[in-house]
Amino acid sequence: MINLRDFILSTYLGDDKYGNPIVDKVYIPSYSDIMNLPKGKRFTSITDFAISNTASNRHIQDANGNKIVVGKQILRTENKNLTKSEIEDCWDEGYFNINFANSIPGFSYMYCMRPSLRLDAKMLAATKKASDYFPIKEYNDENGNAICHTITFGKYPQERIKDNFVTEHELAWSLEYLFNQYKLPITGKSYAVDVLLNEKKIKSCPEFEYEGKKYIRNIATPQHALSKFNDGTAVKSEKPVWFEIKPIEWTINNWDKLPKSINPKGTGEDDFCSVTSTKGLVAGFLLNANYNPNGSPWEDSGYRFFLNGINPLSKEYNPNGKRPETEFNKLYNFEGRGFIDSALDMDLTIDFTKDISNQEELDSTL
Repeated sequence: MINLRDFILSTYLGDDKYGNPIVDKVYIPSYSDIMNLPKGKRFTSITDFAISNTASNRHIQDANGNKIVVGKQILRTENKNLTKSEIEDCWDEGYFNINFANSIPGFSYMYCMRPSLRLDAKMLAATKKASDYFPIKEYNDENGNAICHTITFGKYPQERIKDNFVTEHELAWSLEYLFNQYKLPITGKSYAVDVLLNEKKIKSCPEFEYEGKKYIRNIATPQHALSKFNDGTAVKSEKPVWFEIKPIEWTINNWDKLPKSINPKGTGEDDFCSVTSTKGLVAGFLLNANYNPNGSPWEDSGYRFFLNGINPLSKEYNPNGKRPETEFNKLYNFEGRGFIDSALDMDLTIDFTKDISNQEELDSTL
């Protein structure tokens, strides 16, 4: 038995202003990550779950005239001295809307996050029947040429269960009825969706089980009165929305550089598999508690604390003790309650072709 999180590598992202190394297992794409992509590939789709948690979306046409729904994606930036014109969020020829976690004012509810991470390619290569645990899919254009490759692992609420709450034959109706009768079994797992500043607590949705599947019930907090889910249905403020917990699909960013044991045509330059969720999964959290015209660094952001399940004042993430004990840092303690805990903490019964505790054997998989 091994935990999915054991496959995730720690990634060094630089040093923070307190002199601490920024080493995260989960992060978000950087400005350069997106700008290095062709414009037609820069936009991001967004989940209903993120929309129900204040994320903004927009219905547009892509370069081929296809109708798509895109979200506002928040990014990191390596440049800490951007000019005002560079930090303005903008629709880039209709494809996407971006902002920068290092450079935007404190309140940033409308933006969605696409979690990114690195999987240990050696462990993937040593996994028996890897396609059962980490299925890889190729997407092709109309001419049969590969557009991208994705890998699926982890689970998270994404698309809503459509409902009218008027007929007992609807799944959402059944779930809501059983919930109100206190007859839905709780699994013990929960999903954090916000930090309630006035109440000084984290808002979470407990996970329920029904007929062998897992669900959560979220009270919608739309960005504005005209907010709509991806199918065009209005998001009703303070109304319950049900979501099934579904597998997460991730875009593989370095497919061509993977070892041949994973990609038969790969160059083997990388010993990690770099991935980013194909959709904006997360929204609803504060970047920082106060307006800051000079930006809010990634290392101090609520996004970072949530994605990594961090206690920002712990010895691990504040080894020299210089991060201040602000109310925000106290409230945004996601230790054991972050994205990495809810989406990626799962035990897998996996057999390996190598002794993964032996580094020399593990290295031989590439």
